[in-house]
Amino acid sequence: GVWAKIEPLGGSVDVEAQQIQTCSQEYRVWIRYRTGLTPWMQIQWGSRRLVITGPIEDMQHRFMLIHATENTSKTV
Repeated sequence: GVWAKIEPLGGSVDVEAQQIQTCSQEYRVWIRYRTGLTPWMQIQWGSRRLVITGPIEDMQHRFMLIHATENTSKTV
């Protein structure tokens, strides 16, 4: 595993015509520096799956700041 600090930023809830509720939650993720990360890759955090939306900011080859979103949906 990789050390991470994950901060929730905020979210939104939408109800569509067919009574399907979609929720999205934005996160700021700090991890140790690593190469090969790109937007649309996923971060597994327990049972949650966060999609990297960018930007991925390099902090002097020590840490990386990543913006990610968790999307969920359910029938109401």
